[in-house]
Amino acid sequence: MLTPDGDWKPVTSADFLGHVVILEFWATWCAPCRPAAVHLKELLEQYEDQGLRVLGIAHEDKETVVRFLKRNALGFPIALDRGDAMHRALGVRAFPTAVLLDRFGKLAWKGSPSRLTAPVIDEYLKNGTLPDFQKIARTRKKAASPDRGLKITVDIVPEESEECGSSFGYSQSDHKIDITFSRKSAVDILRHVLNVSPQRFRMDAPALEMMYTGEIKLFCAESPVDNMNLALADVVASSMRLRLERRTENTQVLVLKQSEQTPEVAIGLPKITKSGESGVRHLPGVKVSGILGLSEFLEEDFSRVVIDETQLPKRYKFRYTVKEGQELDLDRLSKELGLLVTLEEREVEITHARREKK
Repeated sequence: MLTPDGDWKPVTSADFLGHVVILEFWATWCAPCRPAAVHLKELLEQYEDQGLRVLGIAHEDKETVVRFLKRNALGFPIALDRGDAMHRALGVRAFPTAVLLDRFGKLAWKGSPSRLTAPVIDEYLKNGTLPDFQKIARTRKKAASPDRGLKITVDIVPEESEECGSSFGYSQSDHKIDITFSRKSAVDILRHVLNVSPQRFRMDAPALEMMYTGEIKLFCAESPVDNMNLALADVVASSMRLRLERRTENTQVLVLKQSEQTPEVAIGLPKITKSGESGVRHLPGVKVSGILGLSEFLEEDFSRVVIDETQLPKRYKFRYTVKEGQELDLDRLSKELGLLVTLEEREVEITHARREKK
């Protein structure tokens, strides 16, 4: 454990028995973790005399953590979770995540650090009880289809408006998806589940100011999970009292196609050597991995749906020059990317979210 004084010393659970402990799971690259740490430091300063302790848990290597802490003092000790044993044992998949342990070292609560407000900690230190927000604010929804082996579980907690940060955690295998999130809007969550850009999603209902923290799980025994995004999104939307509609609309889209210049420009097409290694030639600008990354950049820069018809491999990499306030220049894009970029009228499926009728 690295103390605020900069000293390393061994630490065990016995060192914290008799104290209420907040374990703060964080990472040096996590922007929301920084204001969360400030919040926990303030709690520690206020309640340390009453038995509160805060311990940061980092899953990165010692050198990275020490280098970060030299520039950013957190104000409470930090422990390294070698092999991510604690992350796995406590089911931590998103940063920042706070875990509250009682005076006997048992798990009392897990969630967003912002929910551990001063009144919550004050009440827990005095009486060992947590407020009812954990019981009444949670929305649980399960959907199962035995014939297809499909099971979906949505566990969402609406949050208050004030928050010090947000995060997403995502893992996927052949037959399951596990998504965790902290302080995310309905739009962000649904777009993340659907894996669509802002141009392919519309919120027809009035803007929802509510933020959500929770976990979404999908298991499908008989089908690849890639085909299950729509089913998952419908269940998630329903838990927020929203209904999704998919409409086909005519709109102007950017279409990406391979051209005669594509192989010659070699914008990331792998050059396989005899040893099996691949080399990539980059264009100056912002590094983008894969044609999907390019599509996302173009959709964001030009606010248009992008349709990929290149059939380029996933290993395709390049650098795309981003200029502030740039206008759509098809000739420049085509030349720079070594692709044929056209503006065409196409039918595109747009997902609309609307409030469910009571």
